[in-house]
Amino acid sequence: MGMAHVSFDHGGIGPAYSYGEAWWREYEPDGRTALLLHFGPPVKSGREELAVKLEAARNEESLLEEAEAGVGKDGGLAGLLPAGPTDSGAPPDESAMPPGVVADYSPARRHLKLPEGMKIVPDGRFGSALLCSGAGALMTVVSDPRFVECWFMADRYPDRASCIFSLENDEIRLLLRPDGRLELKLGRPHGIPDPEKTPPAVAEILMKKSADIVSPQAVPTGTWTHVAVWNKPHPMPGGGEPFDARLTVNGSDAAWYLSERYNRYPFMAWRQTKFVLGNSAKSDQGFCGRIDEVRISSTVRALYERPPMPWRDDRAERKLLFDPPYFRGRGPVFRISMDDGLKYDLGDAEASLDLKGHTTDGLKTLGVRGSAWIIDPAIGFPRFPLVGMNSRRGSLEFWLRPVNWDDMTGYWHHSPPRNLNLSIMRVYAGNKRDGRQVPLFEIALPRAFNLERERIPLDPGRWTHVVAVWGGGTDKPALYLNGRRYGSLGGQSGPDEQDMDLSYAEAGIAGEAIGSDGRPLMFEIDELVGYDRPLAEDEVLQAMKRWMGPLEPIRLCDASFVFKYSLQKLEFSALPLLPEGVAPGKVSVSMKDGDGKLIAGPFSAESGGGRVHFTVSEGKPIKEGSYRFEYEIRDVQGSVAKSTHAGLPWLRYLRQQLGEGAHFWPFDGWDVPDGRSLIAEVYPSLWRAAWPNEERTA
Repeated sequence: MGMAHVSFDHGGIGPAYSYGEAWWREYEPDGRTALLLHFGPPVKSGREELAVKLEAARNEESLLEEAEAGVGKDGGLAGLLPAGPTDSGAPPDESAMPPGVVADYSPARRHLKLPEGMKIVPDGRFGSALLCSGAGALMTVVSDPRFVECWFMADRYPDRASCIFSLENDEIRLLLRPDGRLELKLGRPHGIPDPEKTPPAVAEILMKKSADIVSPQAVPTGTWTHVAVWNKPHPMPGGGEPFDARLTVNGSDAAWYLSERYNRYPFMAWRQTKFVLGNSAKSDQGFCGRIDEVRISSTVRALYERPPMPWRDDRAERKLLFDPPYFRGRGPVFRISMDDGLKYDLGDAEASLDLKGHTTDGLKTLGVRGSAWIIDPAIGFPRFPLVGMNSRRGSLEFWLRPVNWDDMTGYWHHSPPRNLNLSIMRVYAGNKRDGRQVPLFEIALPRAFNLERERIPLDPGRWTHVVAVWGGGTDKPALYLNGRRYGSLGGQSGPDEQDMDLSYAEAGIAGEAIGSDGRPLMFEIDELVGYDRPLAEDEVLQAMKRWMGPLEPIRLCDASFVFKYSLQKLEFSALPLLPEGVAPGKVSVSMKDGDGKLIAGPFSAESGGGRVHFTVSEGKPIKEGSYRFEYEIRDVQGSVAKSTHAGLPWLRYLRQQLGEGAHFWPFDGWDVPDGRSLIAEVYPSLWRAAWPNEERTA
């Protein structure tokens, strides 16, 4: 029995390469870190604490098994194996430091004494923070600063510009202005034009050019804001690169100044310089507020974009819509929101994950709705039972966001990995012959190509909506990302795979690829939903919009018209998109002007389920004006399928909202009690002949 898939991938064997960094997380030092201040011990996440507990429990189980077998953990090779490497890069022990001293977690391992007017306080962006009163300044000397970043929060805007940090004796200052905007203030805003390369007249024009680097919007008070100052490199053939002073706020470039070529200003290019935090070098622009997670790097760091998500439903309060009229078919057979442990929100099942008695709280993070889980190989891969699903037809929907990788992780420089897809979920089914669980197909994400024109961003800054669809026609199983089709899951082969009950889906990335933090690849997952039918392409897009806000009822017909001016020919076409199990029988259309007067038609044609075409007008000039098409689709029994499909869910809604206040005749009884609203089906054709037709169409 074979495994059908796009292309199973172990992430590629290669370096831990990525095109960005997650600026919203607490940093870890690396060889490019010149200064790193946490203002307290690094904070362990719930996932990290859970991973440590599980490792300890598993080690204890392993020791017990080895003790019972009479074999030590070293397999009897003690004294024969060389000792492992010692950890020479152990982090500072802040518990042993005197009060008022801050530890530098960079390889320099500095100890910085806090001046008067500054102190460590709780409730930082990560753990503790530095509280600045406007007096004093924290100073040190750093080497080769190319990228300076930190988090800050002010409870109010200053009366005059205050300095968050300064470099090179105030040659560079990051200021918070009274209007709440940030300003990157340079000692020489225009730099130093090279007189041999820049004529005096040109230099004079350049000096009159505005060189202000000010964020367009005010930063909010009482909220943590990430800010970075850096020089964006612009390599030039033959040298003479300009400087590009960048002010980046919350991962996005907010303001910048790009100099002319051959400017000799050494912006962010000093071998050694003085760094001042919480004030200017002159101590005359003290900052009042909190500062956390200060990092200076000897390299330019690329930061992931993290677009805002105003539609995120943190409290899971928005009503979710799964059924008609918002979709053409019935809703899902199961759903797990990740909010209530391993238990399914819909469907009698639970996810399986051996947590050694611990809860899923350590896995939780903020999702698109309520909580999401972090899938960490160190903890284990959860298995989600696919209750009520079959190999012949179905759909799987979920949201995903990478943690420590992107769609370029594992690339060698200027070359792709061995496989161009990254397996994130495997679907298993029971073999009918022997009952074994066999991998049936997998969901694998496409990875970036060098110099490609477009891509689905798969990185820690964005949530991606993923839907796998199979069955329901001759089309191959499909993978959709953010409502758009991206390749196929691969066809299912073998006689036993044509009608198999699916067992479970295993989520996680296994293999040899390493994330940007040196750990196995992890991702966040939220809102796993299973359907026992294939979603149509527009239903996939509707499913993504469901999580973002109010939904409009899904369309039940794709109608369009074409006017060929040279032939004076007007054509109309309609493709019925009726609910599952409803076959279109006849399509009719008429054309009216803006006043409702009939211009052409009505025309009728039988529909076999495909697109129906009509020639509404040909050879006759059509006056300029407003026109409208009125069309109707009837099923094979002659009823108006479109109207019925749209109306039935609203009748159910009325029943739920009104309760006993509504009487559905005759189902609630032939006699209608007093004080109730009557809802009954009426056939106008029984009486329409008794009155003049006038403008009625029925």
